[in-house]
Amino acid sequence: MNEKGKRISRMLGASVAFLCLLAHSSYVSSSALLPLVKNPAVYSLDARIMVSELKLRLGNQATINEMADEDLDDYAEAGFDALCLMGVWQPSKFSLQKSMKGSGGGEGAATAAAGAASSPYAIVDYSVNNEFGGNLALAKLRSRLHERGLRLFLDFVPNHMAVDHPWTITRPELLIQGKAEDLEREPQNFFRVGSNVFAHGRDPYFDGWEDTVQLNYANPDLRAEMCTILTKIVSICDGVRCDMAMLLCPDILEQTWGKHLGSVGAFKEPFWPDAIKVARAIHEDFILMGEVYWGRDLDLQQFGFDFTFDKNLYDKCIEGNALAVRQHLGTPLPSQDRMVRYLENHEEKRIAQVVQEIDKHTACAVLTYTLPGMRFFHDGQLQGRKIQIDLTSQLREREERRDSSVCSLYAKLLGHILVRPELREGRWAQCKTGPAMDGNPSWQNIIAHCAWDTQGNCMLVVINFSGEYASGHVVVPDSITCSKRCGILPSSMNFADPPRPRAFKLDTKDGQMVVLRDILFDDLYERESAVLLGKHGGVWFSLKPWQAHVFELSIL
Repeated sequence: MNEKGKRISRMLGASVAFLCLLAHSSYVSSSALLPLVKNPAVYSLDARIMVSELKLRLGNQATINEMADEDLDDYAEAGFDALCLMGVWQPSKFSLQKSMKGSGGGEGAATAAAGAASSPYAIVDYSVNNEFGGNLALAKLRSRLHERGLRLFLDFVPNHMAVDHPWTITRPELLIQGKAEDLEREPQNFFRVGSNVFAHGRDPYFDGWEDTVQLNYANPDLRAEMCTILTKIVSICDGVRCDMAMLLCPDILEQTWGKHLGSVGAFKEPFWPDAIKVARAIHEDFILMGEVYWGRDLDLQQFGFDFTFDKNLYDKCIEGNALAVRQHLGTPLPSQDRMVRYLENHEEKRIAQVVQEIDKHTACAVLTYTLPGMRFFHDGQLQGRKIQIDLTSQLREREERRDSSVCSLYAKLLGHILVRPELREGRWAQCKTGPAMDGNPSWQNIIAHCAWDTQGNCMLVVINFSGEYASGHVVVPDSITCSKRCGILPSSMNFADPPRPRAFKLDTKDGQMVVLRDILFDDLYERESAVLLGKHGGVWFSLKPWQAHVFELSIL
């Protein structure tokens, strides 16, 4: 670390106590909450859509705290551990005007303009939107969530602010600046405020976002300001989703901005480690999720992020590329434990639109949400909505009919699978797969893994991740443990199983048998422990296209 880097690190270290005092008066203790489980489930909502719908139903005085008790109860009872609200911060007037102009003319233009909203990523102040009831309304909502064991997560957009942020007037040195020739050469990437030329926020591969201004992380004063902002956020929620977090990696800043970083550009230490230290000094259980691309997951995890969004798995799922998925899941733990698994978010198309075949949707969902890490669900995903929410609108384009097949899928997934303790707190490992007796290569499309805990809860997931028939053998890890049962259970058994106080390793001797109960379809099978562990090549499966099994294992 160079001398300037050491100086700034010392400065931030000394700031921790001050920032703690700054946040102390507004910090709401989450001591009543139980520790967050190892593999939590999170439901994401667009706060602007939610509040707009509340105002339509309850009147213009409705705030973010008017979420119905029944709705909050439903989230808790469905097994979610947190709500993640997007777009709660003070919006940009410039971005709103841009959205209204984009509504166009013709029939429906007035309605579209009335529903226009500022981009949630063009922020003028990190206080809660006055139209939502401000910080007080959010604090009340957070308290109600805590009563139900739910955490509150919000957004943090560290790369840029809105173009009409006060710093363009009061603190221009905190922003990336250009010259008149930059504006003339790249008008899509630069803009003028008074005598100053500023850069729009962007990544290294695309033009700038027109309603944003780029922050200059080569300036130590900017880093201190952003730590202060993060401290304020920490005081009013339990975690943040950090938008495009990898853009703050020193090499990416250098790649994107180069000479525009200015004379202070010699400061090359990453921002995140010190910022996360500040956050954790105030709220030691604060959760940080990093949106990340370009394979920079490990960098962010090493900086201190709890979870990073698994964009690679998402892409491979949509492609239906079983081999690529298998290779991706071969990445060693603990990085697998720290991924955010998702099939939908605010930027991607709706999964029900991209994957319209319910069998493939089922395969993608079972694969994604039975892996270790955070399970992330998007508003409308559980109902099979197909219309993507416009980030510059506070209204849904139109109401959609629920897809009964998708609703049934997620009811089973949330109600009978993701609530299981081995998926929430247990260990995870891939299973070995191999060819059937005829040696056909379709076995390479079979993806299988196990989850288990110390109490004897054990699950085996087997998926044909392809549109063709597949057959092959599956071998479970010899480290798994299961509970013991007395005889075969009837297929009509209740899903609410009694506690299992003891766990046993599988035994290859004495013909020990294992019951495999398919939780998705409530079917029962018996297999020898020795076969599960590899005798005769393992358990043989013949699977239809996109067929998925989720088995509970127990020893007879």
